[in-house]
Amino acid sequence: MSDVGGNLISSQGNEFENNVGGFVDSDPCSQGLTDVLLKSLRSPGVDVARAGVCSKDSKKLVGGEELGVGFIEVFIIVPIKRDEPLIRPYGSYQFIGDVVAQSIAWPSSFVEPV
Repeated sequence: MSDVGGNLISSQGNEFENNVGGFVDSDPCSQGLTDVLLKSLRSPGVDVARAGVCSKDSKKLVGGEELGVGFIEVFIIVPIKRDEPLIRPYGSYQFIGDVVAQSIAWPSSFVEPV
């Protein structure tokens, strides 16, 4: 188990758990991702991160909340605009730059295939 940027990460084989602001996600879809670009809600057309699509299931829990209609779960691979606010903050994580290598909810209308 190691501490990376305040996140407790334990690794066993291909499984890992991230403790993000009290939310625990098991293996946040780290394999077989469809690459996408996340778009800014503040600045139309501006790319804020490269990510992978994890789930489109509106019932899926992400950060303790159901995704809901119009949201998808994405795994942040590369932040482009680190200071872009998250649509749904997770504990002390407020910006795209805070959630690298984490899965988050993002509005599907602000996602573009790569």
